[in-house]
Amino acid sequence: NGVLTVKSAEVVFPVSSMLWDTEQTMDGCTSCALVFNGSFVRTSNNKVEYRTDPKPWLFCVTSEGQLMAGLLGGPYESLSGTNVTCIDAIRGVASLYKDIDQGLVVFYIINGIVYYNQLINGIWQGQSLVSIAPSNAVSVHAERTFDWRVVLQVKDASGVLYEVFSKMAASGWNGHESLTFKMEM
Repeated sequence: NGVLTVKSAEVVFPVSSMLWDTEQTMDGCTSCALVFNGSFVRTSNNKVEYRTDPKPWLFCVTSEGQLMAGLLGGPYESLSGTNVTCIDAIRGVASLYKDIDQGLVVFYIINGIVYYNQLINGIWQGQSLVSIAPSNAVSVHAERTFDWRVVLQVKDASGVLYEVFSKMAASGWNGHESLTFKMEM
């Protein structure tokens, strides 16, 4: 009925014993995404952990189609004025030395077109088009692959599901080799 309720709980076992606390309730919400910002940190045995900030980011679409963003509990700022219908968000990859930082990325649909906006170093980079997504999109979902790329699953109005992958972004935190060829006649 257009009411968003965000709850949290400490993880306990069995899970049925968890006690849930209401963090926020918001009227007039048609779609939402909740994601933690943070950093990927290499630990022992070449494992990588995702260490998060204390509060997650909440992205929501109002009943007027406005995309709002902010740390859970507010305040929230408008990232797009009208006609937003579907959203998802993910933390892009950031290298150990921050030479690569894709930031916090929110994906959203306006009039069937998929767009994104990135929060890098506390600054929103502005709305950009996902040019290879279908032009009649009705839903978008973001995930991360085993090699740290971001993949979008975009469904179009006819029900066809597309997958759109980002390029590999590697630097000093993982082993990476490349070859360069020069062709001459």
